[in-house]
Amino acid sequence: MTSDLAILGGSPAVATPLSVDRTQPTAYDVETVENYLRSRGTLSYWAREGELAAYEDELAGFFSKDHAVLVNSGTSALYLAYVALGVGPGDEVIVPDVSFYAVAIPAAALGATVVVADCDSSTGLIDQADVLRRTTSRTKAVTVNHLCGDSDDPQALLASLHARGVALVEDVSLATGATNQGTRVGSWGDYTCLSLGSTKLLSGGQGGCVLTDSYDGYQKIVLRSSFGGRAQQEIMDPYLRQFADVGTGMNLRMHPLAIAISHARFGRLQQLVAAREERYRTLSGAIPSVPGLSAPRTVPGSTRGSWHGFYALLDADAEVSPEALVAALRAEGVDCAVGPHYPRLSRTRSFAPAADDPLRAEVSGSSTFVDRVISFPLFLDEPMWLIEQYCRALEKVGSSLGAVPDARKVACR
Repeated sequence: MTSDLAILGGSPAVATPLSVDRTQPTAYDVETVENYLRSRGTLSYWAREGELAAYEDELAGFFSKDHAVLVNSGTSALYLAYVALGVGPGDEVIVPDVSFYAVAIPAAALGATVVVADCDSSTGLIDQADVLRRTTSRTKAVTVNHLCGDSDDPQALLASLHARGVALVEDVSLATGATNQGTRVGSWGDYTCLSLGSTKLLSGGQGGCVLTDSYDGYQKIVLRSSFGGRAQQEIMDPYLRQFADVGTGMNLRMHPLAIAISHARFGRLQQLVAAREERYRTLSGAIPSVPGLSAPRTVPGSTRGSWHGFYALLDADAEVSPEALVAALRAEGVDCAVGPHYPRLSRTRSFAPAADDPLRAEVSGSSTFVDRVISFPLFLDEPMWLIEQYCRALEKVGSSLGAVPDARKVACR
């Protein structure tokens, strides 16, 4: 029987591929900005006031934290969390191998040594046992990233770290609204950071937020992120207050228009999460139609919230290579790629571990995970018929898997 796979000349299953660009403003975003400008809202906050204060209060309540500070990026949020913890030369900060590099760069910029920990081979989440093995007397903090909205008992990790005098930083940029055992992800950490920019669910274009229960830490964050106005308003510690006339002046404030856009999206968070959940659950149902391909396994007792990032895992002994499968799916009009959305930090020049580190081996949890991952787009409000066409493409390729040409051989021709 002749296969009708598109890679062999058949018609693609996805008739009208749609471009997925999460950096484009939505109609809601445009309306939000127009309304804000018509109301003559400020274009620069000098103190903690107006919509900035209201949004910070709502985010603090959402994550069950006492304090929140809106800043210009998730990277700045992580930087300020490390500042508040006193991270500096001689300290170590442990971060996950499979992660966006913003978890590491601010710690390195403060003079600390970044220690990369292995990740679980099935979820890509930081390997908690490896974290504890790598913890030393110099470890100041551990940062977890809740990859693609997943989480793995942060409370147990927190208890182990606190017993060693180490702080936990939660980066919830990929997991806004996620829960673990009924508790909001982001509520455990000593500091919680999130991006409100780029392609994130609550993006304002550029922005971020850092949250904490520590009043001392909050004052240090305000002092470093703001100029005099907010610092003079918020700083009460006698020692820190002597610097409040100018702050320590990094001007990391979030722009009011970005705040307005992100705040409006936050008001629709439940609706946005439900839309993404519907699309990814539908897609997950079709993924096993490809022999050897598995949908992401959410940690039991967890929900993924914003699901920022979606992938499938191909068995190591599958009948087809990841490259060949992706080539066949892309020919059908499916937007997908080999590998995760984020690189392995241990494979970068800046954060490569020592030559004898197990992460350099090809049998680490991180390498096993990354080598099996096939990534899909950040769906949100695309029509369901597109998702159904993706499902048909998976079923079509899965039913003719034996006819899929080996991508590596094709590339050599």
